[in-house]
Amino acid sequence: MEHIPETQQRLIDDELTKALVSAGVGREFVQATRAMLAPMVKCIREERPQYRVVADTDLGEQPVAAFVERWARSDEGKPFVRGAGATGSTGGRNEPNPFSADAWNVTEQGQVAKADATKAERLAKAAGTTVGGSRPIRRAA
Repeated sequence: MEHIPETQQRLIDDELTKALVSAGVGREFVQATRAMLAPMVKCIREERPQYRVVADTDLGEQPVAAFVERWARSDEGKPFVRGAGATGSTGGRNEPNPFSADAWNVTEQGQVAKADATKAERLAKAAGTTVGGSRPIRRAA
């Protein structure tokens, strides 16, 4: 197995993590799926100190985001994606609402809004706020 310099490995890990989160892979699966897909990703030196991270596939080099998105829609990737094949009103797997006071997470709010604006509005309303609004006040138990 080829040794990859630490800087290049970090670039690969960061690019894969970003693509996996964007594709909807559950947080609990990101580390495992990153390890599973990393052997198919490489870092190419363009010009000093510029690097380009690509997936090396049977179809040639592809952007990591496109490669991961296609993988996430495949039979192999679907089990790792939040809400893939889920039924019911929430469409998720009892994920915490990132708009709620207890699970407030602006990064996840943005990801939900980017992926599905209607879902983001519904979650925000259920938490007592709006998309882009302020953090709701915690309710007494």
